[in-house]
Amino acid sequence: MDTTASKTSNKKRKENGDEEFSLCAGHEKEDGLAHELMAIKSVMKELLDHSHSQMASIQDEMKSMNAEMKGMRNDVKNARDKCDAMEKLMQQTQHANSRLKKKDTNFRDRMESRFDDVENKQRYHEVLLKNQIWKYSAPLPDGDSDLHPRSRRFLGQIERETCNMRHGTCDGTISIRASGPYDATSFLPHWKEFANALQEYHYALKCLPKETSSILNFSGVALPPEVLDLLSNALEFTHFKIFILARNNHGRDGIKFALEYFQNNPILEDFSLVQTQITDEDDVHQLCEIIKEHPSIDTLKVVSCCGEGMNGYDMLCSIMTCGESKLRHIDFWQNYVRTGGRTFISDFLARNPILQMLTLVDNQLDDKDAISIASALRSNTNLRYINLEDNLITHVGFEALRKVVFDNSSLNAAAETNHTCAIHYTVYPGDERLELEINGLVNFAESGDFFEPKALRGKKIYSVLSSRNRECSNVHYFNDAPVEFLPDMFGAIQQYSEYHLQDNSPWQDDDDVNALSIVFEIVRRW
Repeated sequence: MDTTASKTSNKKRKENGDEEFSLCAGHEKEDGLAHELMAIKSVMKELLDHSHSQMASIQDEMKSMNAEMKGMRNDVKNARDKCDAMEKLMQQTQHANSRLKKKDTNFRDRMESRFDDVENKQRYHEVLLKNQIWKYSAPLPDGDSDLHPRSRRFLGQIERETCNMRHGTCDGTISIRASGPYDATSFLPHWKEFANALQEYHYALKCLPKETSSILNFSGVALPPEVLDLLSNALEFTHFKIFILARNNHGRDGIKFALEYFQNNPILEDFSLVQTQITDEDDVHQLCEIIKEHPSIDTLKVVSCCGEGMNGYDMLCSIMTCGESKLRHIDFWQNYVRTGGRTFISDFLARNPILQMLTLVDNQLDDKDAISIASALRSNTNLRYINLEDNLITHVGFEALRKVVFDNSSLNAAAETNHTCAIHYTVYPGDERLELEINGLVNFAESGDFFEPKALRGKKIYSVLSSRNRECSNVHYFNDAPVEFLPDMFGAIQQYSEYHLQDNSPWQDDDDVNALSIVFEIVRRW
């Protein structure tokens, strides 16, 4: 029993010793861990401190860099400001240089022009002095006693124009006309005298005032090849502003002479071919190319140049196309223009080109053409005169034309019609031929003087008011107008009644009523 108790006691002591040993070992392990944790904390702290130090250093560097960036931005801004200032200064300098260059160019041009004027005048006076001893030496043809009086008059023209050019008594207009045939060969010495004088006349032309319209006109004169050669050489530097070749049926030689002068004369403004047959498409093409490239051409007159078997419509279309930005005046009389329903003419006018005067007298335009032209005039504000005399247009076409320039169905309709284009046409009531015109008078418009559109608009509006006043119907159209509108209405009526008092205004219509009559009508029936 004692032995058992002793074993039990020893066992307990052994267990207690093991427990104590375990506790001691656990304490040692905890102490090791604590030391490790402290070491880790120490390392972590060192790392954090080092990181904080690095962060502070980085922040300081960033602050420094921000300061540098700010300085750099200021430097860039200052540099940009300086660049802008320099660019502005350069622009100002370039602008100043441009103005100086322009002034210098203008000054040089003026000086060169004055120098040329002085040189031309000097040369012109030298020619005049030389011509003081000059005498007309062309002999009369053999058998001059048998010369027809017309031939004598023709020779007299050549001699008179030659002497005027030689002696400085010509006013810038050279006109040679013939009313009958003559022997070109026997008259050649006279043409040589004329051509020599014409060749020297360019000095006189350059001394004329700039507003002078110099004219060279050959009408009804036979110009054989040898005469054309003389004139071509003489006219190389002798430039007129107006050139007329009329009734000179010399075939392509005459056309070639005219077109060559047209092309080589940079100051030509008005070119006329009258009763000079154009039969070759190449000549039409050359004419159009010259118009397209010419620096000064303004007026083109092609009158009776298409034969009866030809249709001048295609030629007219070509001329209009090439001259759309150049020609202000086109005369295309008696050229058998037949549109066949084509609408190029009206389409051209609807584009509102710079063309101001269009003459289509004695062609074969019909009512459809008149109606399409009337439609084009609704949008055209540049055309000031169109002449449609002696075509195939009846009252149907003319009614369309009348309505587009004066629709008296209402005040708004009258106000919105065409007020710029004077239309000249003919009607035949019975056997009587009447010339009528709308928006102007024939002679007034043909001379290039036009009525003021504003005055024409006032005339039409007042015409409607006067017509209604005679029927006492004005008030019916103003029933809805407020009373406050009356003073403005009466002021407008007075203003429209004075349309004829403006500059370039139409004459007062005999059918116009007194403005007070219209005012009284409206007030009485209000």
